[in-house]
Amino acid sequence: FERLYRRFVSEDDLVVVFSDHGIRIRAPFAQLLPPRRRNYREHTTGTFVTDKTTRTFFSLSGPQIEAGLRIDKLVRSIDIAPTLLDWLDVGGLGAQGTSLKPFMTSDTQSGLPDLTAYMETGGMRTSPWRPEVRAIRTNQWKFVDHDRWGQGLYRMTGRPDDEACNLIGQGVAAEDELQVALRQQQTENCRTVCLLYTSDAADDT
Repeated sequence: FERLYRRFVSEDDLVVVFSDHGIRIRAPFAQLLPPRRRNYREHTTGTFVTDKTTRTFFSLSGPQIEAGLRIDKLVRSIDIAPTLLDWLDVGGLGAQGTSLKPFMTSDTQSGLPDLTAYMETGGMRTSPWRPEVRAIRTNQWKFVDHDRWGQGLYRMTGRPDDEACNLIGQGVAAEDELQVALRQQQTENCRTVCLLYTSDAADDT
């Protein structure tokens, strides 16, 4: 990074470093699987939506960005585009997500609202056009809906074993709330895709 900055980056540049997914290859896995399969180990990414797979690295540096600032609350990959557009002062341009720019100082980061992250994957067995696994993640909870292994509800505290304790069906209020949020997000995703395709078709005519 030091060599990159010295050679290519000026003081007015905005530099973004981002990974599209995490990694848990060969790591023991427990989420949703029955006890007889708890020793299952993933051999590729995109099979499940554990935090080890979905948690990514995002770094932003540039003018007027406070050095060393770390945001510990949940943010999402869809927040990157509106953040960059906000920084460039060109408007939102219809991008999904929330701009993080107003919260990227020591004085303002505590004002970042609690965001909800939607995630899905087709796994390795089904068509990528039909996700096999869908999930909703908040700062405190994750709800997973899997075509093969059922549903899971996990209290997310930052511990490595958070997703080993499935609380589905135990009367936790967050279960119903997250199921509703998941359905609403899927509906919104379909609406957004339809609008994009409709807009593209109109532009082609």
